[in-house]
Amino acid sequence: MSDIPISLMILMVVTAAVLVRGFFLQEAGYLKYPFLAAAVVAGWFIPQAIGLAKDVRLPEGAYDLTMIYAAMSLIAAVVGDRWKSRVPVANTWVYNETRLAIGAMVLSAIGAVAFALILRGGAETSTEGTGTGIVTIYFFLYALQYMGLALALLLLLQKFSWFTFGIVAFDYSSVSGFVLFGGRRGAALDVAFITICAFWFTRRILLPRLLMIAGMIFGALMVNVAGEYRQLIATINKNSSEPRLPTFQEFMEIPFLDHFHDTTTKGSFEVKNAIYYIASAFQNGTYDYGAHYWNFFVFRYIPAQFLGADFKQSLMFELPNDPSRIYDYTRHVGTTYTGFADTFSGFSFLGIFVFTLIAAIMTKWWAAALAGDFKSRLVYCATVATAMESITHSTEWFFIFLPQVFIFTFPILYWARERRAEGYSTPQMAGTSARWQVRQSSRTPRTVGN
Repeated sequence: MSDIPISLMILMVVTAAVLVRGFFLQEAGYLKYPFLAAAVVAGWFIPQAIGLAKDVRLPEGAYDLTMIYAAMSLIAAVVGDRWKSRVPVANTWVYNETRLAIGAMVLSAIGAVAFALILRGGAETSTEGTGTGIVTIYFFLYALQYMGLALALLLLLQKFSWFTFGIVAFDYSSVSGFVLFGGRRGAALDVAFITICAFWFTRRILLPRLLMIAGMIFGALMVNVAGEYRQLIATINKNSSEPRLPTFQEFMEIPFLDHFHDTTTKGSFEVKNAIYYIASAFQNGTYDYGAHYWNFFVFRYIPAQFLGADFKQSLMFELPNDPSRIYDYTRHVGTTYTGFADTFSGFSFLGIFVFTLIAAIMTKWWAAALAGDFKSRLVYCATVATAMESITHSTEWFFIFLPQVFIFTFPILYWARERRAEGYSTPQMAGTSARWQVRQSSRTPRTVGN
C-alpha cells in the first residue's frame, strides 16, 4: 500500500463508498448513474491508474490532479443523484400499443439496414480515430436499433404479443452477431442494460448482487482483451467455410490475467491521455467553456457529404487545449481521453458539476420511470449505457446522444398517444402505476377524442 499514491488511495476510497451506496443503501442502486460510473472507474480507470503511478515521464503533479479530480467527479455524481425532483402526477395520455410496436419495428429496421451498409463499406477514420465520410451517417442511424429494442422489450414485458416478440428476437439476434463476432463492448453494454433496466421497470426483477459483481469482474477482464478476442475470431474463421465462435476451451486460452496485469503495471492510453489533457489545461489556464460540446454536435449532426466539409469545419471552434503544444504529447489514434479530461478542459474544477447534471437528469427519469412513466422508461433504457460512456469516452457522448433519442422516439410516442375518454380507466399493469399506461389495441379499438 505504501507504493500507492495518496491521490489514488483517495479515489479508491471514494469509488468503494459509491459502490457500497449503490449496492446496499439504495433499492436497485446498482442501475443508477453514480454506481455505474463508479463501477467503470473501479474496473477500467483505476487499473490503468495503478500502472501509471510510477511513470516519471508524466507532467509534474498531473497524476495527483487527475486522481483527485476523478474522485471529486464521483462525489458530484452522488450529489446529482440526491437531487429531489417532483415526479409528474396525473397524465391524460395513454399509448396505443400497436402503434408503439410499429414504431419499434421501424427503428429496428432502419438500424439493421444501416448496420448492413456499415459492413459493406470500409470505414474512413480521422487522425483521432473517429469515423469520417458516409459511414458516420450509417453509425448515426445504427443507434436506432437499440432504441427499437428498448421500446419493443418494454412493450413485450408489459404484455406478450408475437409481434413485439418478433421485433425483440430480431434485435437480439442482429446485435448478438455484432457482439460475439465483432467483439464490440459498447454494443454488449447497450443490450445488457436495456434488458436489465426493462425487467426492473416493468416486472421489478433484479439481477442478484453476486451476479452483478461477477459481471463487473468479467467486464474488467474483457475490456483489456477485446483486441485479442477479435483476432481470435479472425483466425478461426480465416479459412473456415462457415463462420463460428470460439469453443469454450479456445476462449479460456485468452490470457485474461496477463493482460490485466500488464494494465496494472504499465498503464494504458486512456488514463494517460486524461492526465496530459488535464495537465495541459491547468498549465495554460485556458478552457473552452463548453465549446467542445458544440463541436461534437456539429460533427454528429451536420453531414459534410451534403453541406460540404469546409462549411462543417467553419461551424466549429478551435479548442485551446492541445497537449502537443506543451508536452509534445499526441493522443494515440483510436483512444479516448475520458470524461474527466473533457470536463476539466471545458470548465476547470467546475467541470465536476457536469457529472452532477448527468446524474440529476438520469435520476429524474429514474423516478418518473418507477412511477410508471413509459416515456421515461424508454429514455432511461436507451441512454443508460451512453451515460456510462461519459466516463470512458467523454461527456459529449451523453449530451449529444440525447437529441438523437428525442428526435427518433418522441414522434413515435406522440403518434401513439391517445387521450382518455371521460370515465375511461386503464387497468394497472405489473410494475406500473396508473399515471402512465400503454393501452393494448383491440380489433375494435375505442374511439378516443384528440
